[in-house]
Amino acid sequence: MALPLALGSLGLMLAGEAFLDAVFDTVTMYVLNWGGKPANRLVELARWTAPLSTAAGIVLFIRPFARYLAAGIRYLTSRDSVAVYGDHALYLALKKRCRVTEGAESLLPAHRYLFFGGEEENLDSYLRFREKLKNREVTLRCSSLRTQDVRDSRLHLFSAEETAARLFWRQADMITLFNRKGPALDVALVGFGALGEEVLTWGLQSNIFSPDQRITWHVFGSDGSFAALHPCLSQIGDPVVFYGTPWQENLPVLEKADRVLVCGQEDQLALTQRLMSVLPGKTIDVFAVRKERFSLCEDAERLRLFDWKEEALTPENIFDAATLKRAKAINLRYAHLYRRVPETPENMESEWARLDAFGRYSNISCADYHEIRLQMLRAWGAEENAASLSAERLELLGKLEHIRWCRYHFLNNWTCGDPGQGNRKDPARKIHRDLVPWAELDRAEKEKDRENIRLLLGLR
Repeated sequence: MALPLALGSLGLMLAGEAFLDAVFDTVTMYVLNWGGKPANRLVELARWTAPLSTAAGIVLFIRPFARYLAAGIRYLTSRDSVAVYGDHALYLALKKRCRVTEGAESLLPAHRYLFFGGEEENLDSYLRFREKLKNREVTLRCSSLRTQDVRDSRLHLFSAEETAARLFWRQADMITLFNRKGPALDVALVGFGALGEEVLTWGLQSNIFSPDQRITWHVFGSDGSFAALHPCLSQIGDPVVFYGTPWQENLPVLEKADRVLVCGQEDQLALTQRLMSVLPGKTIDVFAVRKERFSLCEDAERLRLFDWKEEALTPENIFDAATLKRAKAINLRYAHLYRRVPETPENMESEWARLDAFGRYSNISCADYHEIRLQMLRAWGAEENAASLSAERLELLGKLEHIRWCRYHFLNNWTCGDPGQGNRKDPARKIHRDLVPWAELDRAEKEKDRENIRLLLGLR
């Protein structure tokens, strides 16, 4: 805006005008009110650029109002408008699928909000608009906290590492490997960190195929914090072994492993190449940073590449509506069975809001495992409905669901105990009297697990 003023004023002063007259005459150029013949090239340049600066200024002035108006129209004419803050690429991806607005400094009208900039920026933005957002669905990209630690049922913390881990185990087809080589399997994780922790956490909750299984998890690269933060790992059943020595010193473990997963993100190409050279003929899973680079590797067909960031950051997986719908339906069924709450859409949302964060995520873990259950049914050649299940298979699926439920609690540091006074659990002390083997459950609790399976197989 200032450049035309400087050019015009200087040009007119060089042509002999006084300073104030030169400035005044240049200002008139901004509103196309200067009709004199240009005295020199500086004045000519100012005469053309000044109106352009005026037009640009008008656009900048009205742009926030136009954006707010467009967002308001989307909000009023849609039941599911979305405002995206901090990630232009995500905005462009969503633009093809739903009614979306790219956020700015102010809070725009929308039904759902995605804050996907830097983590500190996301948290600060949410806290700044917290009151206005209290009745809206909000997703923040954040790895410092977990959704199961958040009080508000409408606030979801998105972690690309967690989402990628959940997606990986849905796609890993471990049931085929288990049916071919189980019930004892060995899985090795090379490189740990935030991604490896999620891969292990969800691997323990997803890979449950038999009450008699023994899947041993071999972890290389842990700094010891995961084991320290999960003191109940030994209760899970499948052993988790953390190695204090490098993987190079434990080659027999890797050679024996039925599946080797590269979770480390630093120097990943070199790490993968070294593993390929010492494990000839073995297929290796890689949580790839840059998938295209691995095409340079000789014998690249031995690699199963999982482009985890690209997979996680899709609209379907950010919202994960199917899993959330299942989780809410499970919770409502419990409310119906034990408190006679009518199963209506309104009650589905109100009952979900009643839960604490731990309870919500327990239902999400249950819904997530259902994908594995469906894979098991397909491997059996069974139909995906409860009516066609034999009593024996329903009983087996009930046992596996109870194992998953126990593992979720153990991973969150719950232990078996009797709270007394007829209560089943004490969240403050993290004790639950049903954290016992299936055979020790009473009939009602076993039926709850069976009912869970019937409900999920009835959802579409």
